[in-house]
Amino acid sequence: MSQQPNQPFQTGQQIPSILVPALEFIQDEANFYVKMNLSSYVLMPGNVISLYRGFLFKVEAPEVDLISRKENCQMTDISFDELLKIKLSRNPDIVLVSNFPCLYHPHFTLPTLSRWSSMILPPLQIQKIRWVDYEETNLSGTSGVSLGFYLLKVAKSLIYQEGYIKENTSKIANNEALEWYLQDKREHPEHYPTDRINLPSHKFKPGSSISYQTNFDSQDVDEQSNRSTQSAQLSRKIKFTIQEQKPAYTPILREKTDLKINRRLDSDFRIGHNSSMQQEFYLTKEAFQTIASHISWGKYSTSNQVEQGGILLGTVYKNPETNIIYGMAEQAVNGSLARGSAAYLEVTHETWREMLNQVDRIYPNLQIIGWYHTHPNSLDVFMSGTDQTTQRRLFSQDWQFAIVLNPHRTIWRAFYGRNSTECKGYVLSE
Repeated sequence: MSQQPNQPFQTGQQIPSILVPALEFIQDEANFYVKMNLSSYVLMPGNVISLYRGFLFKVEAPEVDLISRKENCQMTDISFDELLKIKLSRNPDIVLVSNFPCLYHPHFTLPTLSRWSSMILPPLQIQKIRWVDYEETNLSGTSGVSLGFYLLKVAKSLIYQEGYIKENTSKIANNEALEWYLQDKREHPEHYPTDRINLPSHKFKPGSSISYQTNFDSQDVDEQSNRSTQSAQLSRKIKFTIQEQKPAYTPILREKTDLKINRRLDSDFRIGHNSSMQQEFYLTKEAFQTIASHISWGKYSTSNQVEQGGILLGTVYKNPETNIIYGMAEQAVNGSLARGSAAYLEVTHETWREMLNQVDRIYPNLQIIGWYHTHPNSLDVFMSGTDQTTQRRLFSQDWQFAIVLNPHRTIWRAFYGRNSTECKGYVLSE
């Protein structure tokens, strides 16, 4: 059952099913990205080969001029159908964004610099990890291969789908990874593909139905298996149901008094078609310090190079004179068990249970009024399509908020309601 639209997310209830796209396509005024929420192998410190989930790639090609260049243009998702219409004249450049993780794959290059000793450097100073196609296809003078199908090829190779790893070719980006793959495939053929993904076939036609969602399973399996000591496990996710909860929470009627604000920490509010002045969001000093400590605000650390998140606790008020709703997050509980990557955050059932247990035990008088998560490294702070789905499913009321923070760029933005409308955000000085 899905959550009723007029019901809040409350402690003690189970988490609804949220379908996560295996592929998401994001454009902004200057760049085009593809987000692959699937698992592949990476090289961890100590030369340990592990499964890792969630990668963000930038696509560079002459044909990738997808939107008009407007001021204050925000990132938006685009459809697969649109990508099928874009014909390529040459192979595009597929570049892994951010400085973690280090893909260990026959068709992805390794950086020259050590990615582990270079984490203190800005991401642009680290050599990029690029996709190397196994076919240098001459696309000019023909009908052309679409950008959509080309990106499917990359995704199918990343999950080691049959036929998308060329074993006998001179065009190999990482010979060591190829040798490891060939040996491992002989000894453990059950490892491949490494993720259960329904990706469109090359027979897909525009206008027909398309499904590129990750499959859900009934049990939770650790995604990061140490390949030097044990067999790799398949990456899986969990499906949950939710029960209707009553009564619904409503904001408290109260006139807003003067609040002392730390102006250096105002949100990066951007006026646009999806922003509003009818809601305001406030973090108490204590709540902000809790979040800042969790995500290492203003610093580079091993843990904050991947997405992190948690829930926001507090009270929501409504000014009876102006009808402006303002949320006050008094505390935050971090999802210490959440699994993050540079482009993806998975909040498992165990993570929710651990956070909700803390709420019941420590903050029984506070309401869950929203959630927070990070976009690390060079990413902007915005609500992606997946983020908006989470907001719609779990925090759809006008008094429920979401904040997105980038700890490295020290910027954040606040959003509310089922449409992820942006509002102004503030941090109290006391």
